[in-house]
Amino acid sequence: LWQNLMVMENKQELTFRPATNQVSEVLNAIQQPEPRPRWQQLYEAHLDSEGKADRELASARKKIQAELQHCTFKPVVNRGAVSAPKDDRPIHERAAQWAQQAQARVEQLRKQREKEELAQCIPAPKFTPRARTPRARPAQSHRGELAFVERQRYARILREQRDARLRTDASQR
Repeated sequence: LWQNLMVMENKQELTFRPATNQVSEVLNAIQQPEPRPRWQQLYEAHLDSEGKADRELASARKKIQAELQHCTFKPVVNRGAVSAPKDDRPIHERAAQWAQQAQARVEQLRKQREKEELAQCIPAPKFTPRARTPRARPAQSHRGELAFVERQRYARILREQRDARLRTDASQR
């Protein structure tokens, strides 16, 4: 990319030339004692900033290494302690086994408590309820039932008469 830009600049193939006023040109000349293209200045500034970041990182690493050189703390670890027996099964299998064992213990305790409670219980006398046989009652009419049925019958007759009139009127048209 750099070489392509250099070649293009040398060939003067770049057609765009921005119009700048005299004040801008004077300021540019003061800031840039040697005339270089702006893209070249920016690229070099980028390279400088990358180099500066690399130098700062290296300096920080050296500082940390120097601090670690002065650290004298070394923990005392008891290497002779007996550790728990190693189980090479995956954790999910061991966890499932632990859960089953815990469930079995809970069930065993529940059954034991239930036995203790039953042993403390005094048997109560058996209760046998006496059931009564229902007596057959004669059908009773409720108050107002007959009047209701009569109103329903009268309404049905009126509806049938109305429907008959409507049918005869429709057939005459």
